[in-house]
Amino acid sequence: MTRSGIPFHSSRATRALIGTPASFTWHSTQALILYVEPYDARRPQVCFDESPVQLTSEKRHPLPARPGQSVCYDYEYKREGTANLFLFVQPLQGWRQVNIGKGT
Repeated sequence: MTRSGIPFHSSRATRALIGTPASFTWHSTQALILYVEPYDARRPQVCFDESPVQLTSEKRHPLPARPGQSVCYDYEYKREGTANLFLFVQPLQGWRQVNIGKGT
């Protein structure tokens, strides 16, 4: 039983950790427990993720839709560079923010 009252074996994510080193499993379990704790304004839960993306544009105009068909896009594109997306989420408050950074 965990300190949140949820049995250790009930989480699919926790069961996926079987066969990994014990210290990694313990730390991962502690992180998962945070997600079931109630909201505390003194210790807000803020998650962060970063994702690089490729910026592209169309080289040709799409073909218009015809009856029974959707718009046709060509697979060819022009590369316009890259960017980094930084996502901040406070899941228990329903808050999120995305910042866009310059890529390489």
